[in-house]
Amino acid sequence: MARSRSSATRDSPWLYGPGVDLLLGAGFGYLLSVPVLVLVARLLDLPAWPGMLAVLLALVLNTPHYGATLLRVYEQREDRRLYALFAVYATGLLAAAFVAALHWERLGSWLITLYFSWSPWHFAGQNYGLALMFLRRGGVEVSAPAKRALYASFVLSFLLALLAIHEEGSTAIYAPGPAPGAETYALIRLGIPSGVVGLLMPPTALLYLGSLAWAAFLLRGRVRILELAPVVGLVLTQALWFALPALGASTGLFALGGLPFVAVWISAAHSVQYLWITSYYARHADPRARMLPYLGKTLLAGSAIVTLPGLLFAPTLLGTVHWYAGLAVLIFAVVNLHHFVLDGAVWKLRDGRVARVLLRARDPAVAVPAPTIPARSWVRPAIWAAGAASVALSFAHMREHSLGIPGGTDDARRVETAARRLAWMQRPNPAAWGNAGGLYAERGHVDPAIAAYREALALDPSWVYQTNLAWLLATRRASEPEARVEAVALAEQAARAQRNDPEVLDTLAAAYAASGRFEEARRAAAAALELASAAERSQLAAGIERRLELYRMGRPFVGR
Repeated sequence: MARSRSSATRDSPWLYGPGVDLLLGAGFGYLLSVPVLVLVARLLDLPAWPGMLAVLLALVLNTPHYGATLLRVYEQREDRRLYALFAVYATGLLAAAFVAALHWERLGSWLITLYFSWSPWHFAGQNYGLALMFLRRGGVEVSAPAKRALYASFVLSFLLALLAIHEEGSTAIYAPGPAPGAETYALIRLGIPSGVVGLLMPPTALLYLGSLAWAAFLLRGRVRILELAPVVGLVLTQALWFALPALGASTGLFALGGLPFVAVWISAAHSVQYLWITSYYARHADPRARMLPYLGKTLLAGSAIVTLPGLLFAPTLLGTVHWYAGLAVLIFAVVNLHHFVLDGAVWKLRDGRVARVLLRARDPAVAVPAPTIPARSWVRPAIWAAGAASVALSFAHMREHSLGIPGGTDDARRVETAARRLAWMQRPNPAAWGNAGGLYAERGHVDPAIAAYREALALDPSWVYQTNLAWLLATRRASEPEARVEAVALAEQAARAQRNDPEVLDTLAAAYAASGRFEEARRAAAAALELASAAERSQLAAGIERRLELYRMGRPFVGR
């Protein structure tokens, strides 16, 4: 077949050059990371990304990629006017939904569900757009049937992911989100019966493969190998992100798990793509733009949109839900939905300004006009100052969170300080208070331990904190009538939530014994002993057996 090329044949298909474009834009950097991360996970026995590393990836990559869209839409007055429907009205609607969701949990859950369900399509749309851009920059005339076939492959890979997300009993997640300590909001899966998913998956997968094959057939002879490489990279990336994990999870024939296939790494790769293309656009649309200042502004803008709502809508001000109880994941969902809406509006190759930059039309008559220089005012400095404060707060949060969680430090006072600083930042962390309570208790500092567990319980009524506080009250404060009553109440709540945990039942037995209810203490201790023995926890079983003997003699257990 004869080669068919547009008038752009003389233009290079590359933005920054083949190396950078293939690694960052076409997904080969991600593809090369897969075997490396699989090997690292096996050598270091890492089942998942360490929490702080995942947060750091989100801060330095995900956050700026939100900021890049904010700059694209809001920085210039012309853009704000052009995209007013999305920049003002759609944004206002999302902001109102966010505020309402703070008071209506079901709405918050639906917003989170929409975010998790839309994310695969957002990623797929970006991959498709980049594939088409590379072809057109190379001067390849993509026929309408070939374009439809390529587009269909990305749509079908998204549908495979959507079926996997909403299958009954599914745990599939294709987008990262902060995991709150207490679930105020939840992902609402549609619960499509597994039998229905099993019927839909094979034909969808066949259509997916068929559309790819048909697109390749229609493009044959039109594309040189080097021009086809970025498209191949994007198709393979899309398959590894969504199509193959969805098929593996639903069929049970194989599993793509581990570091390369978790949401945080997929999202990082997507964000790198986004910053690669948006930085190119910014540099060529505005001759005054410089790379490092531009990336710095994306970090400031992205940090502000994530951080400032968390301060303004904390429970001490306008909100009702604290950061780790659901505010974080709600903000993350709404920020992403806002990003999806704006992104879909501004990055269209049929948009004349976008096409003139990304498709390299060189006719001076259609050159991109330079943006007008805004008048000096206090607004922009105030916005960038807020962004800088948000970045500083994010790094401070990372530091205090890393010190507050177990393993951060064994200094109980430093952990308590971290917990107090997190509360001051409007991000009170029950895990930090629980860790402080455990460290104080190990060192025999009962009063600070009790106080720390009370702080943890005020944030998260977890059976773990109930058990730990009940143990201290029953074994170290049993001489106080109020402490005995509270110990029984807490231990019974924990036992209702976690009936088959030997430590919970051991604590319940100690609380009953402290209150003189020895018959109930013996029954709870006997059940705890049976569970501990069955789990082969010999040290715990030995301790329970000693305490059971005390209860048989009508004596409570007094800790040291």
